[in-house]
Amino acid sequence: MTKRFTARIVAAVAFLTALIGSLALFPLIVGQEALATDFDQIASGLRAHPAPLPSERIEARLAFIRTALKITEAQTKPWDTLADVMRKQAKDRDAEIAAMHTYRDTRFTLIDRLEHSRKTLSAQATSLSEMLAALQPLYLVFSDEQKQIADDLFDHGFGGPGGMHRKADWNERGRGQPAP
Repeated sequence: MTKRFTARIVAAVAFLTALIGSLALFPLIVGQEALATDFDQIASGLRAHPAPLPSERIEARLAFIRTALKITEAQTKPWDTLADVMRKQAKDRDAEIAAMHTYRDTRFTLIDRLEHSRKTLSAQATSLSEMLAALQPLYLVFSDEQKQIADDLFDHGFGGPGGMHRKADWNERGRGQPAP
C-alpha cells in the first residue's frame, strides 16, 4: 500500500509540474507574448522599490519609543544620548546593507566567510556595548511603570522578533537567570 501511495504522489506531482509548465508557456505557444509573465520585469520592479533603510526609519522609531516610554523633562538628557546612539547605529546598518548589495553575487571562500563572520560579530559586540552604555543611565531614572513599558517594548531585544532577548526565554528561566 505504501508503494502505491508513493507512486500516486509522484504521478500527481509530475502532472502538476507539467500543467504549470504548460500554462506558463501557453501564451508563447499561441503567439501572445504580451500575456507571458516577464520574470525579469517583476524582479526589476522589486529592486526598484527596496525597503527603507534603517536611517530612513529611525526618527519615526525614536518618536514612537519616546512616546511609549513617556519620557519626562528630567529624562531628556539620557534619552538624547540613547537616541544619538540609535541614530549612529542606524547609519552603520545602512553601510552594512549597501555592502551586502555590492557583494551579493560574489562567491566567497570559506576563509572569506569566516573572516566576515568574525568582523560582523565583533561589530555587533561593539554595537551592543554602545547601546548598553547609553541605555543604562536612562533605565536607572525610569519609574517602575516606565521600566515595565521598556521591558515589554523591547521584549524581542533591539534586533526584532527572534532576537537574543526573547521574552519567552526570560520567562522560562526566570528573569535574569542565565541559560542552562
